[in-house]
Amino acid sequence: MNLYDLVSTQLAHISAHTYRSSGQTSAQIRLIYDGAGRATIGLSIAAAIPTRRHIMKSWKRINILAVMLSLLWFTAGVLASGEIKDSLFREATTARQAAESAGAKLFAPKTYGKAIKRYQNAERKFGGGGNIDTIRSELAVATELFQNAAKVSTSASTELAAVMKTRTDAEKVDAPKYAKALWQRAEQIFAKATAEFERGATKAAKRKASEAEKIYRDAELATIKTTYLSDTRALLRQAEKLKVHKHAPKTLQRAKDNLIAAEKALNEDRYDLDRPRSLAQQAKYEAKHAIYLARFIGSAKDKKLSTEDVIREWELPIERIAAAADMRAAFDEGYEAPTRKIIQYIEDQQSNSQKLRQNNGELLVEVEQLRRVAEEHGLLSQRLATETQVRSKLEQQVSMLETENQQLQLALGGATEEQAALSGARTQLEQEVGELQSQLKQMQTTLGGMSEERISLSQQLDAHAQVRKQFDEIEKIFSRKEAQVLRESNDIIIRLVGLNFAVGRSTIEPKNFRLLTKVQKAIRVFPKSDLTIEGHTDSYGSDQANLALSKKRAEAVKQYLLANMALPPSKVAAVGYGETRPVANNETNAGRTKTGALMSSLDPN
Repeated sequence: MNLYDLVSTQLAHISAHTYRSSGQTSAQIRLIYDGAGRATIGLSIAAAIPTRRHIMKSWKRINILAVMLSLLWFTAGVLASGEIKDSLFREATTARQAAESAGAKLFAPKTYGKAIKRYQNAERKFGGGGNIDTIRSELAVATELFQNAAKVSTSASTELAAVMKTRTDAEKVDAPKYAKALWQRAEQIFAKATAEFERGATKAAKRKASEAEKIYRDAELATIKTTYLSDTRALLRQAEKLKVHKHAPKTLQRAKDNLIAAEKALNEDRYDLDRPRSLAQQAKYEAKHAIYLARFIGSAKDKKLSTEDVIREWELPIERIAAAADMRAAFDEGYEAPTRKIIQYIEDQQSNSQKLRQNNGELLVEVEQLRRVAEEHGLLSQRLATETQVRSKLEQQVSMLETENQQLQLALGGATEEQAALSGARTQLEQEVGELQSQLKQMQTTLGGMSEERISLSQQLDAHAQVRKQFDEIEKIFSRKEAQVLRESNDIIIRLVGLNFAVGRSTIEPKNFRLLTKVQKAIRVFPKSDLTIEGHTDSYGSDQANLALSKKRAEAVKQYLLANMALPPSKVAAVGYGETRPVANNETNAGRTKTGALMSSLDPN
């Protein structure tokens, strides 16, 4: 049933309950639409010389009519309640999602908690039919608190990056399990650090963060010694019993060498656990690898397998991998050719998967926007049809209302004491009707504002389409070996995997000029955008040295671009994150190379 049907049904119901007492007293309440489509509530009472009994009966019936009219307004409003809630809560919901994405639960728990409380209050009041202005007020406060929490969290993720990186490292090696007491102590101090940061005491927060960082590192160190080193020693003892050195002496020796190097690194610099952790993991792997090789080689000798047999057996896994990629592995020139083809296939799939994720995210945003536009259009069309039909039906009653009101004035002019009582009843009822009118206007104001939102959403869709077109243009500038082009929300990220620096240096060499020229071309696609150049390093080396090096490299690229382009310095920023924001696996050489790349971030807004 649409809004018009509901209104018509209720009006018929009201008409059926318009009472007249001995032809002396009548009361009517009408919903009237003016020429602009605005709804008002009309009240008319016509009276002759009523008795007190007639007045009381009429008053009772008038109250019934007022309640019915209130129910009519509520019923008509239910159809639009979902859209109204979306409109009311949208800004606060968006702010909440942004805060949670920024890590507000961890970095700004107090502010985030207050925001959630306000948001939930608004939900309860809306569900209970509370005053719209009160709900808006709650949501405005919630939105501001969410935004503050997001701002604090974004800042904290940078200012407290070192402790966060150490915390993550400790968590990766299962420190909460193997060094439980140290982990819990570090967590308590870290919570105090975030609380200090949230209230604006940055220096105190950094002191607490530094204290927590040391304990996290102790927890990681204890875990490495308990798990990796102890496990590796146990594996080496097992290898001795199995006489692995007879069949896989080189692999076994690598395990021993890595174990010695890991222990030495731990003793020399307990503040940089990245390298010893990697060495310890590698030592454990090589020990297990040596045991496997010894068993395989021993079995091959027992079976009297030839070298040819072993090689052909080891070709089978590559053949199966190639078949899964719908390729044929040919070994007539060795392993290299099929290996290259498989790697190329994997890289293509990763690239396609990345593009699909980006496109899927963009499409989801656009589908949601289109859904809102469609709902808005449907609601406005329904409202227009309803107002037109209801107004046509009710305009016929306007003249009758005017006549009855004139009769009421004449009747009140010669009123007795009983008529005065009826007049008082009329005044009270008019006040109630006035309140209903106010509620109707409030609903109409909300619905009217949705038209502006539809226009805004349409503009956003156009803007998204334009940015996507420009993104495709930038993506075509670079080869896969030069850069990866990504989208994160409204930002365009250019990860310069082909920009290489000498070890420990920040000087831009001539071999990088061609790539940086392409970066300039990409920047010109968004000439008015803000540009942020991020420096990153792998995890080897001290945290402070890596942070300083990443800043120098980012600044070097910034100065190069400013010298070769007409860019306002205020629109270009250079930041260094060191090893705190890895973009790939730091445990492999290829991953460390990717993590050490610089990134350029373009913000079209």
